[in-house]
Amino acid sequence: MNKTIESRFDGYMDIESIRKRVILRPEPLTDLEVLPPLIGAELLNERLKEIYLPTEFALNFIHEMIGLAYLHNLKVFSSEAGYAARIFKPPEVEVLPVCFTGLAGVGKSQTIAALWRALPPPVALTCDLYQGTVELSSLWYASARGKASGKQLLLDFVNGSGHDGRGGTLKKLLVECRRLANRNGVTQVVLDETQHINTGEGASKVTDILLTMAAIGPPVIFVSNYSLVHRLFRRNSEDKQRLLSEPRIMLPDDPKSQDWADYVNECVRVSGDRIKVVKDEFAAELYRSTFGIKRLAVQLIKLAYIECRAAGRSRIELEDLHNAYRSSTYTSNAKDVEDLQL
Repeated sequence: MNKTIESRFDGYMDIESIRKRVILRPEPLTDLEVLPPLIGAELLNERLKEIYLPTEFALNFIHEMIGLAYLHNLKVFSSEAGYAARIFKPPEVEVLPVCFTGLAGVGKSQTIAALWRALPPPVALTCDLYQGTVELSSLWYASARGKASGKQLLLDFVNGSGHDGRGGTLKKLLVECRRLANRNGVTQVVLDETQHINTGEGASKVTDILLTMAAIGPPVIFVSNYSLVHRLFRRNSEDKQRLLSEPRIMLPDDPKSQDWADYVNECVRVSGDRIKVVKDEFAAELYRSTFGIKRLAVQLIKLAYIECRAAGRSRIELEDLHNAYRSSTYTSNAKDVEDLQL
């Protein structure tokens, strides 16, 4: 169609280029010891949460999703006539959503945020179909937390694009969403935190919302813990075939993998080398105490830092990790880890 469209994905498909765009290495902390222990621990916690080193699985997942986005981009902008037809008479398309699932805290939402960074940024498109420019958006993102219906999510997309969708029926809102998604060149739709959908009516409400998202047109990813997947397995066959045919399961890192070693080394660096334990020994003990779940790893390092400051030290020792694991703050997580180990 024009240079803006033809070059939109240039340089965004190479896996090494993707790696460089998604990595986040925050600056190491300094002068934590001048702060009260709890404040220093909270700063350490916030800085560790900023780390993002894509595992081999995450990198391949992001690469695959960008590939799907690229193919959809080709379909939308196949020609000027095809683009116009998709705006003025949006086709009814139902896609099979990708179910991106795994244990709570394993890094799913961080990987979705990395996908957002890896996709092409917004770009202005000038076209004879309308005056001025339209901003092409690679991704529409919504959180399912607190949402009661598919209509409410569609309203978020419509209103977020500067249109007033009040008073519209679900059918009219869906048509408007399709039109906007085509006009704005949306190549991916992500629905995060789907396990938080109000399930007072069992899994029927969740199914309704997910099928509504799948009817917009672009490739859809819904992110969920295993709890929702278990509920969807109890649905009828036609719903399961639509919603669970494309699972992508994110597992914790293998304790002996380079991915886990790299992550632990990065935690040590970002902490300002405040961990006085041999790295291999620390990595093994941290894994035993967290099952490789990074949200728990960050929490345990924070608690270990509080323990070391209480002991009058500024660097974490193995004993601090053990005390943090046995602390009342970590009790519920320790029980989950022990269940997973079994």
